[in-house]
Amino acid sequence: MTPSRSTSEHTTVRRRSVLAAPLLAGLAAALGSLDVAGAGPASAAGTGAPRATGHRSRLRLRLPAPSGPYPVGASRLCLVDNRRADPWHDTNARRALMVTLFHPADPADPAHRQDPRHRRRPAYMLPGEAATFDDTANRLLGLGLPAGAIDWERVHTHVLRDVPAAHGRHPVLLYSPGLGEPRSFATAQAADLASRGYVVVCVDHTYESPAVEFPDGTVATMLPPAPDPRTWVHKAMSVRVADVRFVLDVLARPAGLPHGLIRVLDLTRIGMYGKSAGGLAALLAMAADDRIRAGANFDGNLGMDPADPAGDLPPAVTEGVDRPFLLLGSDTPNNDTEPSWHAFHGNGRGWKRELTLLGSRHHSYADAQTLVAQAAGPLDLPAATVAEDIGTITPHRSVLVQRAYVAAYFDRWLRDRPTTLFDRPSPRYPEMSLQES
Repeated sequence: MTPSRSTSEHTTVRRRSVLAAPLLAGLAAALGSLDVAGAGPASAAGTGAPRATGHRSRLRLRLPAPSGPYPVGASRLCLVDNRRADPWHDTNARRALMVTLFHPADPADPAHRQDPRHRRRPAYMLPGEAATFDDTANRLLGLGLPAGAIDWERVHTHVLRDVPAAHGRHPVLLYSPGLGEPRSFATAQAADLASRGYVVVCVDHTYESPAVEFPDGTVATMLPPAPDPRTWVHKAMSVRVADVRFVLDVLARPAGLPHGLIRVLDLTRIGMYGKSAGGLAALLAMAADDRIRAGANFDGNLGMDPADPAGDLPPAVTEGVDRPFLLLGSDTPNNDTEPSWHAFHGNGRGWKRELTLLGSRHHSYADAQTLVAQAAGPLDLPAATVAEDIGTITPHRSVLVQRAYVAAYFDRWLRDRPTTLFDRPSPRYPEMSLQES
């Protein structure tokens, strides 16, 4: 039986970045009309991207402050896999990734006592990434935001750049984004988990992400998928799994991480979560690598055939994994996740739960939940656009409930902290509906 879902009288076209045939079919045309900044990462063939200069009078938005006891630091890292050619190019260029590593910061560091105007705040998006995001948000993600209205570089994140990590050993979480979404679009959740004592590594899958800026200013932009969507999905998922395993290998090396971070990583306690396509990647990575002890999928179809939500289910779905896996769904009408989730839920292997955040939509599981709601008034967004983007649940409650459940889940399986949130409905969080067994 599936979770109960709220009803809506408003008929919508589902504007989602899930693995869906309409998105893949139209992706080549959409990318051809994007105002992109360049192509090719620093370690691959390509051209340097011009950096944005100056700031027009644009809306500056704020993410919700992290709720945990630690301040949060963040570092951008460029990782090059010298053992692997980039799978999306017929060259000898090595696979290059950009990741953002969020971590609990040392509260004694003087940076936290500075005047806020002088603190080292990281850009939400780098200039080359921000230059493409208006087109990405509207033509790929379907958010309906006026072009040029939002300053994507200077969204306030409550995070400090390149500060020392808190003492102790901290569990590690990896994040894989949805198709067509940058890793930065999950900053609020990552920062909150870091404030609770996790090291969170958000990975951009180069040439799947809309734009990835490398340290030399080069920008790698999203490539159109192959003509056969099913073949493309299989390749994209294999690339993502290889990316994740490479990142785990890098984290295990005794050198190469800044600010003493290697000393605070507890690599015996690793989890992974992802939104949409990233949720499927999390499950496949768990099946391929037993270093990942717990995984979570935010509203992602688990099938490999975009034309058939129940088709081409991988063994990780039909046979399951022997470690815990959480399914957090949106309240989207006619949600295409249900067939594959039903198959996964019935495989009889490993701990699993399926929940629905009532009143939510696909983009509720991203920073859009807060940013679209904030922008709605100043930009006069139609109520229907806002509801299609982020649902009818209030942003405050959506963020609060998601944080509670995601943290409780990883706390249970990576820190051995008991919880009853996954055993019965909670009166504190009536917006979260558990699947009935």
